[in-house]
Amino acid sequence: MTCEAGEELAPVFVEHVGEDYLVVATDYPHSDEVGKFPDRTIGDLSTNPKLSTGARRKILWDNPARLYGLGA
Repeated sequence: MTCEAGEELAPVFVEHVGEDYLVVATDYPHSDEVGKFPDRTIGDLSTNPKLSTGARRKILWDNPARLYGLGA
């Protein structure tokens, strides 16, 4: 499942489904979004106090890396 960085229900999803099944959705770079990057895109998720540090790392890196077969 994907979520936008500012998605209010991301913590609810993590609570009920798990942090291993969520990735951040992005179609950056769009010229109309340049002023929002990174604070209002990834920043909203990476500083979300309702998600643990581990959950944020999984959503932003570990889960996408696993999904796309990146890294060791």
